[in-house]
Amino acid sequence: MDKSIKKKNKFRVIITVIILLTVAIIWGHSFMTPEMSTEESSFVKEIVEAVVQSVSNNEAFVIPEVVIRKSAHFIEYAILGIELAILIAINIKEPLTDDKKRGLIKSIFSFYPTAFIFSLLVASIDETIQYFTGRYSSFWDVLLDMTGASFSILVFLLLRALILRRKK
Repeated sequence: MDKSIKKKNKFRVIITVIILLTVAIIWGHSFMTPEMSTEESSFVKEIVEAVVQSVSNNEAFVIPEVVIRKSAHFIEYAILGIELAILIAINIKEPLTDDKKRGLIKSIFSFYPTAFIFSLLVASIDETIQYFTGRYSSFWDVLLDMTGASFSILVFLLLRALILRRKK
């Protein structure tokens, strides 16, 4: 086996482990009791408020806890989306052709559905876990999770297309 294939396989294993850790963290948050979740959100809220207040010299700045909670959904799944996009990009051949626009579209259809479906599965299980731990479970949170994953996957695809375009 040549060095490039070994290196690619090693990177594939590393990114897969990182994805599994990310899913474990996401689901770990879902296993928290309502009280633990509220305590964690309150802690993050205090930190965000303190940072913004000190940077802006606005001691009256207050952020609603719901913004912290919903931002956490978006950010967790944005991270998962990037990781999935990287893993899938490692596994596909370069889809870009001389026709740059067609190459980007082919790239989107090559791996966006796989990453999207995996993210949807993780998000659905995430909300199901919350339901069984006595926390609020919401279809809207799944939608927010998917928005985070989709956003990061599409940003990844666009950046990848720009980088590959410059290489040619």
